[in-house]
Amino acid sequence: MEPLVRRIRWGNVAAAGVVVALVAALVVWPRLAPGDPPLPPVQARPVAPPVPTTPAREPAPRLRPEPAPAPARQPQAKPDRPRKAKRQEPRERPPRTPSRLAPAPPPAPARAPVAPTPAPAPPPGPSEFVFG
Repeated sequence: MEPLVRRIRWGNVAAAGVVVALVAALVVWPRLAPGDPPLPPVQARPVAPPVPTTPAREPAPRLRPEPAPAPARQPQAKPDRPRKAKRQEPRERPPRTPSRLAPAPPPAPARAPVAPTPAPAPPPGPSEFVFG
């Protein structure tokens, strides 16, 4: 029995089990859905109850008299103002500068010169590697 258990490919068994579960779900799914809702009765019913017909009454008297309508407003004429004369020459404008920026920081101090690093040694020549 031991050799048979070792020869089974369990990944294939798991895949087959998933396929069987999917087929079972597809077969059972329509039966799991709830039934259709019941239909309303064939006879029609009014939505609101019928309103009893009574003779119309006169409206109650008002306690306060209605306010008189406001008189119509006449549009007022604007007073004439003297117009400014247009400039013949365009005025000179100062150059544009950002006014809200902080003043520029002072320049960084000069750095001291650094001594150059020495060049690396040349690679060894072919005569130094003698084998054998």
